Amino acid sequence: MTTDIDSAASDDEAGTGRERLCVVTREHHDPSLLIRFVASPDGMIVPDVAGKLPGRGAWVRALPSLVSQALEKGKLARALGLQRADAMAVDQLDALLLRRCQDILSIGRRNGMVLGGGGKIRAAGRIAGLMVATDASPREARALAGDVDHDWSTTLMTGEEIGSVFGRASIAFAAVLDTIPRQADRIRDEIFRLRQWRGVDEE
Repeated sequence: MTTDIDSAASDDEAGTGRERLCVVTREHHDPSLLIRFVASPDGMIVPDVAGKLPGRGAWVRALPSLVSQALEKGKLARALGLQRADAMAVDQLDALLLRRCQDILSIGRRNGMVLGGGGKIRAAGRIAGLMVATDASPREARALAGDVDHDWSTTLMTGEEIGSVFGRASIAFAAVLDTIPRQADRIRDEIFRLRQWRGVDEE
């Protein structure tokens, strides 16, 4: 008896350690680089960007082209044990991944480990990560990056997208502190996944 290769890949235990198998590339990756999908009770393919929905899951590397392949070629449907599934709009995933980042950042802000504004960031001195809005002044961004010690930086979100974390119309700069290392790592992972999805090439 043969085993359906796509069905085998759908098992959330597939992989080594925490790694999961992408149903398209057949490569193992850390879950932070992937998007999990589950089947709803009515047979729809549902993205589970938080990785918390119950049931059997299938994983795809967080790239629009790979998610499109997984849907168009039926790989996700087969991996989830569905005969067929209505097409899901890949475009909606950007909004879901962005919302996930904003939610995690908002939790960090309430815990005092996400700061907004150049003045507060400079006062912190040492930060884990620096977020620069895509519409921020390049000159101010270079100056701020040179003034604070940080492990990573990204120019990924607009000022409006960052501002929503702080309940403001727009913010040019935000920082993640490493006062709670595990939470700082979670924030970084969510930001890097969105960065991968949006195809932002940064050091």
